[in-house]
Amino acid sequence: MSFLPLGVFSQSLIFHALPAETKVLKLVEHRGSFDLSGLVRAEGNFFAISDKAQDQNIYQIKIDTLQHTWQIIQAISLGATSADRDLEAIDYCQGWFYLVDERSSQILRSHDSLSFAEIVPDWASIGLNPQALISDHVQQNGNAGFEGMALDCKNQILYLAKERGPRRIFRIDLERNTIQEPFAIALNAREDASCLAYEDLAQNPDYNGDISDLKFENGYLYILERFRCGILKMDATTGERIAFLSFHQVSYPQGERLYQEKDGKIPVFPMAEALLLTEDKIWVGMDNNGKAFNPRHPLLISSVADENDGSPIIMILPRPKNF
Repeated sequence: MSFLPLGVFSQSLIFHALPAETKVLKLVEHRGSFDLSGLVRAEGNFFAISDKAQDQNIYQIKIDTLQHTWQIIQAISLGATSADRDLEAIDYCQGWFYLVDERSSQILRSHDSLSFAEIVPDWASIGLNPQALISDHVQQNGNAGFEGMALDCKNQILYLAKERGPRRIFRIDLERNTIQEPFAIALNAREDASCLAYEDLAQNPDYNGDISDLKFENGYLYILERFRCGILKMDATTGERIAFLSFHQVSYPQGERLYQEKDGKIPVFPMAEALLLTEDKIWVGMDNNGKAFNPRHPLLISSVADENDGSPIIMILPRPKNF
């Protein structure tokens, strides 16, 4: 793991995850596509969600780092009746799973396979209409709605993240049902674009980052930024940017991305969708949207590569000290 100071961050560091230190796990023993969109650890077990409309389940998964695989071992139904969901984020607190449906802009929570409920923030108190959010951020802005969510379980605070255009984080007090947007200035400051994988974004003066997942730990928010191929650590009280972990060298070395189209062309967008933090590791789930592995990618050549395979993968990165 290498690191160096990054000028755009006040008193902070940028870390670089390296391919030699990274493990790649491939989904096995699953028929059909699985568009991985969220990861969480609860009561010692790992769980995942998919953002396909028909996948209205929370999936318990088994991790095998020796075989470089992960597999689904149980599906827990949400009991939902909607046929048009888009589950994009998952977290866990005191026996409850919390989820975000991007398509409807709903926050859901589920205690078991027989019950689920909706959390309805007081959007009017900050001058927002949730239906307008759906229309503007999803329908008109190209699937750029609520993409991340994180829980401060001890203080019963839920952080809800809008992906881009612009990116936003709302702070919801679950006990008082109050809502704030405390990081509007911090989030919309110009981002450093030096590690962007996409030159058009690097040259775009309006680019100010994106959020594809979110986690909370010990007073900090961890923001998965797919277009920058990294994770931003931010103080959840002040909005100060503390550090940035780049996995650009892992997912995009020498111009080779993890997946390719059937005709060999490279997909336009990156697919880092899910974030999970454990004591000494950082887990990043990659949604391939049905694309096949790129057999030329250095990380895949010696492990899970099969150009006819289109399985989603989970990258396990070593967690830098104090990150």
